[in-house]
Amino acid sequence: MALTFGAALLIAFLAAIFRSEFEAWMPWIAERLRRLALRPFKGALRERLDEEWSAYLDEVPGNVGKVFCALGFNVASRVILVRRLARLRRTNRLAGLRRTAEQLFPERHLYVRSGRGMQKYVLSSKRQVMMAAVGAGVAVWSVIATAGILLEALGRL
Repeated sequence: MALTFGAALLIAFLAAIFRSEFEAWMPWIAERLRRLALRPFKGALRERLDEEWSAYLDEVPGNVGKVFCALGFNVASRVILVRRLARLRRTNRLAGLRRTAEQLFPERHLYVRSGRGMQKYVLSSKRQVMMAAVGAGVAVWSVIATAGILLEALGRL
């Protein structure tokens, strides 16, 4: 069914409004992502990262670049946390986190009956956490890819 000229004009008008609103919200989104990256840290490290990341974000040109930069801060935040947790593991302070992970992801035994035989699969806590992390990564990538496609489609209007 063909669109009338008025409907096409209305769609183009609404798309332009949506695009301008989205661009106006980009600095706010970048700032919230930066704050989210700082959330796990406390004390002097938090203050130092806040100052560095805020100054760096101010230097990045464009709103889309700022959002991607802030997403990078979140990745960097996780890398810093992983390195700090590795240090804690060496000093054996990670026992509480391990217990929590084992409570959230207890070892599971799966039995699959096929014909006359039965196969046993064991999902350890570590394997379950890794599968959950991969699933979360796929979900985040899907959201980012969908947003990129939408931005590209809106840019062509």
